[in-house]
Amino acid sequence: MKEVIGRIEQQLVLGQALQSNEAELIVIFGKSRVGKTYLIRKSFLILPLNFLMSTM
Repeated sequence: MKEVIGRIEQQLVLGQALQSNEAELIVIFGKSRVGKTYLIRKSFLILPLNFLMSTM
């Protein structure tokens, strides 16, 4: 996968959630085709996590 360019603030939020000892819910929304799914997959690539993806 390519490197995520920009999105520093979003990457920090995801990193903080990963390091938290509490359960976390993160909602990512926005225009289509801007890299939301890619950001999630890249951020959690090495971890055995379950995440739910939903579209409206």
